[in-house]
Amino acid sequence: MNIIQKIKKYVVSSATVILFVVYVVYQRISDVGVNSQNKNLPVEKTISTISVDISNVNTPTTSVTITPVTQSTGLYKDGVYNGSVVFVYDSDLQVQAVVKNGKLSDIKFLIYPDRTQYSREVANESTPTLIKEAIQAQSVNIDAVSGATYTSASFKESLASALVLAKK
Repeated sequence: MNIIQKIKKYVVSSATVILFVVYVVYQRISDVGVNSQNKNLPVEKTISTISVDISNVNTPTTSVTITPVTQSTGLYKDGVYNGSVVFVYDSDLQVQAVVKNGKLSDIKFLIYPDRTQYSREVANESTPTLIKEAIQAQSVNIDAVSGATYTSASFKESLASALVLAKK
């Protein structure tokens, strides 16, 4: 391994750590006063509708119906958000997060790591699992795919930057 490759790995590793620290600090600042166990749960707003039947004013009986209406809002603002371009092993990677109804609904690749045969093989094996798990978790708090450690880390880093933009 030559010196340039070592320097690249050091720079990428350092950038990943710095981005993670910035992301954690941002999360802590934006979630002040929120129970950490509940920060990934959807926010629920309850609206009560009260209707009063007063058609027969002469009778002393009045019926009251209370109907609770629950409106669920997710963690994110609806829209399409592009993540940062991240170096992975020997290629670049960039994802796009699609948010509908306040929830992460789809993740697309804007730049797919396919510079070499090895990159393509690793990405083809790992990205469906990474996408599925991130959508299910509604965050980047997912496990790395075995055999795709760098791809998993880069995917999470790019997605994290997109979700920061989407955060309410």
